[in-house]
Amino acid sequence: MILVPIGNENSTVQRLPWITFIIIGLNVIIFFATLPTVRKEHIKLQEKAEQLFQLVYSHPYLMNDETIDKLQTCGIIGRSEAEQIREVAAQYEDALSSAARGVNQLDIQNRRDELNALIDEVVKLRQSMLFFSYGFKPAKHEVWQYITSMFMHGDIWHLLGNMLFFFAVGFSLEDLWGRLVFSKFYLLGGVAATVTHMVMYPDSTIPLIGASGAIAAVMGAFLVRLYDVKITIFYWWPALLLRGASPLGTFGVKAYIYLPLWFGLQLFYAMLFDSAEGSGVAFWAHVGGFVFGATVALAMKVTKIEERFIEPSIMAKVEFGNKAIRAATESLDRNNLIEAEKVLRKRLATARDDVDALMLLAQVFQRMGKCDEQAGVYCRLIRLQVKANDMDSALYSYDSLLGVYPNADAKLKLHPGDWMAICDYLNKIKMHKEAAVEYERLAKSHPQSVQALKALIASAEIHLNILFKPSEALRVLALAEQIETHHPAWKDRIAEIKRRAESIQMRLAAAQQNQSSLSLSDSIQSITETMSRFQ
Repeated sequence: MILVPIGNENSTVQRLPWITFIIIGLNVIIFFATLPTVRKEHIKLQEKAEQLFQLVYSHPYLMNDETIDKLQTCGIIGRSEAEQIREVAAQYEDALSSAARGVNQLDIQNRRDELNALIDEVVKLRQSMLFFSYGFKPAKHEVWQYITSMFMHGDIWHLLGNMLFFFAVGFSLEDLWGRLVFSKFYLLGGVAATVTHMVMYPDSTIPLIGASGAIAAVMGAFLVRLYDVKITIFYWWPALLLRGASPLGTFGVKAYIYLPLWFGLQLFYAMLFDSAEGSGVAFWAHVGGFVFGATVALAMKVTKIEERFIEPSIMAKVEFGNKAIRAATESLDRNNLIEAEKVLRKRLATARDDVDALMLLAQVFQRMGKCDEQAGVYCRLIRLQVKANDMDSALYSYDSLLGVYPNADAKLKLHPGDWMAICDYLNKIKMHKEAAVEYERLAKSHPQSVQALKALIASAEIHLNILFKPSEALRVLALAEQIETHHPAWKDRIAEIKRRAESIQMRLAAAQQNQSSLSLSDSIQSITETMSRFQ
């Protein structure tokens, strides 16, 4: 069974969570950029380690306390592994001593030199690996490794799990605290988690990597600040197939239930694996990060730092656009069109993609009778909406654009790419007749564009295959044949559609002629039968 948080019910944000996106992006980029090197390093290290242990297995008398201490000091084996090896060696001490007595002392020394050389090679390889260079080693580390270790991940599942956890809680906290505070908090949370791990394992030479400590800090802060919000959990449970139910889906659980359970589990595992350096998961880092995040959030709540300083700063930035919209709306209500235009142009100079400002500016130009300017605004709106894949809004804006020049298609200055997207959307939502008309309108307005020929072919196919009007398809294809193209594939496609249209048109004409002949025969027979009744 798999349970992974993938979001929360607080999906509406005041501003795009760029810091959250950037952190996720950096982790993904760094992982895939370093993956080839990490794989090569792992293969080399594995090969050399196999040589080392093969030598020890072949000559067990080499595994004395001195060798075990050296292997542990170099980080090749952990503390628990060293103790196990000592226990085994103690049990077979007599046999090992006997084996050593049967070997020439010079050979023993040569084998020991060989072993030491292999150990040195393994250590050298480990120290040169990216994980050792950029990960955090409690026993010996650099200051900058507190930060770099947060952006290194062991494998794709390590990365994916961390990023899903982070996204589930990160964007909401960033929205509340702002980008600057959140980014500093994230990094400090990672440092706090690393320090906790170092305190618990001060002599460890195993590098600590991963963003989970910093993410745990975000989770701790989320619990304090948004405890009543439901976290969306994705589940995968194959056993449900036995009951005829879907094995995957999502459900919501309150943060005050899920996050304490998660923290309790991390604390339990941290205490359980307290004596084992090689558990593979830095549970104490998770515990430390979570406690740090919860403490910071609680301190901010008690001191009202968020209310007094952070929230007003964010709202000032967020409401700047709203103030401009309100001011322009008030000017529009007073019919002060010049002032409304001035306010909106100033707003759009700093926020070119403000859809609300653009929609209001279109109304201002409409009341001023500036058709060209109004059409230009609608074209900008459509560009933004198509880019955001908000095709319903783009279609509404396009309809408004057509209303500016109801009888002057040639004046439309809509980008052919955006226009093509609208036509495709009309076709997708089964408004086929309208799509055929708009495809043709696009081609006539932009005959030299790349989209012109494609639009005419799409229009012809709709007329032929959906509206069953081969004559209209042939008319549109005649327009397509007038457009020069150096691509034989387009010419072949036009010719193929034309052949089908002509064939269908001929069959329809033949059917209509047969129908007319049958109708005439029926009429003559009816007249004959009527006349016979009067005889």
